[in-house]
Amino acid sequence: MINLIILTVTAILAETIFYPFPFTLLIVITIILGMGYESLIWVFLSGIFLDIFALRTIGLSSIFFLILAALILRYNRRFQLANIIYIMFFILIAVTLDLLIFYSKFLTFNYFIISVSVGLLLLYFLPVIFRYRGGRKKIEV
Repeated sequence: MINLIILTVTAILAETIFYPFPFTLLIVITIILGMGYESLIWVFLSGIFLDIFALRTIGLSSIFFLILAALILRYNRRFQLANIIYIMFFILIAVTLDLLIFYSKFLTFNYFIISVSVGLLLLYFLPVIFRYRGGRKKIEV
C-alpha cells in the first residue's frame, strides 16, 4: 500500500515538475497489471491528483486512465507478464496517445527510448512491488 503511494506521488511530481513525460501513466499501467480490478480506485485518484498538480481540467487524466484500465482488464489474457511484447506495444501506444492528447507532442526517439526503458524497468520490478495474481477475477457485488 505504501509502495503505491510513494510510486504515484513520485511519478506525479516528476511529470509535473521535472520532465513532461507520462510517468504517471506508466505507474498506472503497472498498478493495473499488479492489482487487477482492485486498481480502479487508485487509477482514478492518480488521474485526479495529476490533473490538480498539472493544472489541467480535472477528470481528463482519470477518464484516460480508466479507459486504459478497461482495455487492459478486458484483454487480461494478453497482458500476462510472459507476454512482454504485447505489454510494451500497448505502453508505446498509450504513451503516444498521452503525449498527443495532453502535451501535443509526437513520439520522438527520446520519448521512445525513455518509455521502453522505464516500461521494462517497471515490469521487471512488478513482482517485487505486487504479488502478481494471474487469471481473471470476477467483480463481486
